[in-house]
Amino acid sequence: MSLAGAEQNLAAEVSRRATVDRLAADGYQEWKKELQSIRITGGSDAQRTTFYTALYHSMLQPNIFNDVDGRYLGSDQQIHRFAKGQRAQYGTFSGWDQYRAHIQLLALLKPEISGDFAQSMS
Repeated sequence: MSLAGAEQNLAAEVSRRATVDRLAADGYQEWKKELQSIRITGGSDAQRTTFYTALYHSMLQPNIFNDVDGRYLGSDQQIHRFAKGQRAQYGTFSGWDQYRAHIQLLALLKPEISGDFAQSMS
Protein backbone atom coordinates (compact mmCIF):
# COMPACT_ATOMS: atom_id res chain seq x y z
CA MET A 1 0.00 0.00 0.00
CA SER A 2 3.01 2.24 0.57
CA LEU A 3 6.78 2.29 0.89
CA ALA A 4 6.39 2.06 4.68
CA GLY A 5 4.10 -0.96 4.23
CA ALA A 6 6.62 -2.62 1.93
CA GLU A 7 9.36 -2.04 4.50
CA GLN A 8 7.14 -3.56 7.23
CA ASN A 9 6.47 -6.59 5.03
CA LEU A 10 10.20 -7.05 4.38
CA ALA A 11 11.06 -6.74 8.06
CA ALA A 12 8.35 -9.27 9.00
CA GLU A 13 9.29 -11.79 6.31
CA VAL A 14 13.08 -11.57 6.01
CA SER A 15 15.71 -11.24 8.73
CA ARG A 16 18.33 -8.56 8.19
CA ARG A 17 20.93 -11.32 8.58
CA ALA A 18 19.35 -13.47 5.85
CA THR A 19 21.44 -14.53 2.89
CA VAL A 20 20.27 -15.66 -0.53
CA ASP A 21 21.50 -19.17 0.24
CA ARG A 22 19.63 -19.26 3.56
CA LEU A 23 16.41 -17.98 1.99
CA ALA A 24 16.70 -20.56 -0.80
CA ALA A 25 17.30 -23.37 1.72
CA ASP A 26 14.37 -22.23 3.87
CA GLY A 27 12.14 -22.04 0.79
CA TYR A 28 13.18 -25.54 -0.24
CA GLN A 29 12.33 -26.91 3.21
CA GLU A 30 8.94 -25.16 3.25
CA TRP A 31 8.00 -26.56 -0.17
CA LYS A 32 9.20 -30.02 0.88
CA LYS A 33 6.95 -29.85 3.95
CA GLU A 34 3.96 -28.69 1.86
CA LEU A 35 4.40 -31.39 -0.76
CA GLN A 36 4.73 -34.06 1.93
CA SER A 37 1.27 -33.14 3.23
CA ILE A 38 0.00 -35.85 0.85
CA ARG A 39 1.70 -39.21 0.58
CA ILE A 40 0.95 -41.48 -2.34
CA THR A 41 1.97 -45.04 -3.12
CA GLY A 42 1.84 -47.07 -6.28
CA GLY A 43 2.25 -45.93 -9.83
CA SER A 44 5.49 -45.40 -11.64
CA ASP A 45 8.16 -42.85 -10.75
CA ALA A 46 6.93 -40.76 -13.68
CA GLN A 47 3.33 -40.87 -12.42
CA ARG A 48 4.37 -39.88 -8.90
CA THR A 49 6.45 -37.02 -10.34
CA THR A 50 3.44 -35.88 -12.35
CA PHE A 51 1.24 -35.98 -9.24
CA TYR A 52 3.62 -33.95 -7.09
CA THR A 53 4.25 -31.47 -9.90
CA ALA A 54 0.49 -30.91 -10.19
CA LEU A 55 0.21 -30.58 -6.40
CA TYR A 56 2.98 -27.97 -6.42
CA HIS A 57 1.21 -26.04 -9.17
CA SER A 58 -2.08 -26.14 -7.24
CA MET A 59 -0.39 -24.48 -4.27
CA LEU A 60 1.06 -21.55 -6.23
CA GLN A 61 -2.24 -19.65 -6.24
CA PRO A 62 -4.23 -17.97 -4.86
CA ASN A 63 -1.65 -15.54 -3.48
CA ILE A 64 -1.79 -13.49 -0.31
CA PHE A 65 -2.56 -9.91 -1.36
CA ASN A 66 -2.31 -8.06 1.94
CA ASP A 67 0.39 -6.20 3.79
CA VAL A 68 1.35 -7.46 7.25
CA ASP A 69 -0.83 -4.73 8.78
CA GLY A 70 -3.97 -6.24 7.17
CA ARG A 71 -4.44 -3.65 4.44
CA TYR A 72 -4.97 -4.58 0.79
CA LEU A 73 -6.01 -3.02 -2.49
CA GLY A 74 -9.51 -4.13 -3.43
CA SER A 75 -10.84 -4.70 -6.92
CA ASP A 76 -12.47 -1.28 -6.56
CA GLN A 77 -8.93 0.20 -6.33
CA GLN A 78 -9.62 1.30 -2.74
CA ILE A 79 -7.57 0.34 0.31
CA HIS A 80 -9.41 -2.07 2.60
CA ARG A 81 -8.72 -3.88 5.87
CA PHE A 82 -9.53 -7.44 6.85
CA ALA A 83 -13.09 -8.33 7.76
CA LYS A 84 -13.64 -9.52 11.33
CA GLY A 85 -12.00 -12.92 11.80
CA GLN A 86 -10.15 -12.78 8.47
CA ARG A 87 -6.42 -13.56 8.62
CA ALA A 88 -5.41 -13.02 4.98
CA GLN A 89 -6.74 -11.55 1.74
CA TYR A 90 -6.15 -13.77 -1.27
CA GLY A 91 -6.06 -12.87 -4.94
CA THR A 92 -5.04 -14.28 -8.32
CA PHE A 93 -7.88 -16.79 -8.35
CA SER A 94 -7.78 -18.61 -11.68
CA GLY A 95 -11.47 -18.27 -12.51
CA TRP A 96 -13.56 -21.25 -13.54
CA ASP A 97 -11.26 -23.80 -11.87
CA GLN A 98 -11.98 -22.34 -8.43
CA TYR A 99 -15.45 -23.82 -8.19
CA ARG A 100 -14.70 -27.08 -9.95
CA ALA A 101 -11.88 -28.60 -7.92
CA HIS A 102 -9.02 -26.28 -7.03
CA ILE A 103 -10.47 -24.55 -3.97
CA GLN A 104 -11.94 -27.82 -2.73
CA LEU A 105 -8.48 -29.42 -2.87
CA LEU A 106 -6.87 -26.50 -1.07
CA ALA A 107 -9.66 -26.55 1.55
CA LEU A 108 -8.90 -30.23 2.22
CA LEU A 109 -5.16 -29.58 2.47
CA LYS A 110 -5.39 -26.26 4.32
CA PRO A 111 -8.81 -26.07 6.01
CA GLU A 112 -7.62 -23.22 8.22
CA ILE A 113 -7.47 -20.90 5.21
CA SER A 114 -10.61 -21.89 3.29
CA GLY A 115 -12.67 -19.25 5.10
CA ASP A 116 -10.16 -16.60 4.06
CA PHE A 117 -10.48 -17.80 0.45
CA ALA A 118 -14.25 -17.35 0.62
CA GLN A 119 -13.97 -13.97 2.30
CA SER A 120 -11.48 -12.84 -0.34
CA MET A 121 -13.96 -13.52 -3.12
CA SER A 122 -16.71 -11.40 -1.62
